[in-house]
Amino acid sequence: MSDNRIQQYNFEELKRPMDVENSSLSYLMLRHRENLQRSRGDHATIMKRQYKLNCILKAKIEHMETFKRMSPAQKMEVLEMQRKQILAKQEEDRQREEENEQAAIAAVETNDLPLMQSLTLIET
Repeated sequence: MSDNRIQQYNFEELKRPMDVENSSLSYLMLRHRENLQRSRGDHATIMKRQYKLNCILKAKIEHMETFKRMSPAQKMEVLEMQRKQILAKQEEDRQREEENEQAAIAAVETNDLPLMQSLTLIET
């Protein structure tokens, strides 16, 4: 895996809201160890996964350290932004679920068997 792809993955990982309750270093290390133990495949695949997980751990630790150095006002801004992101994601998921329900209702009303089967596959 190229270093650029790993950096992009780390960036995506850091865009996720920080879990304030589980942001202690010991928790991060425990999760890191669990993830490393789940590595499967040949030696090269395992080494790539371990490298990726190490990069993620390093980025999360840096993220935690940066958050600790922020002023209380900055911390509140970050937490508020994360709260808004979570609410937006929940709203997006709710809308998608409603669209799927409407499509399922329409499929049942029109007796469209292939559409009903595809919607069943989406939900499972």
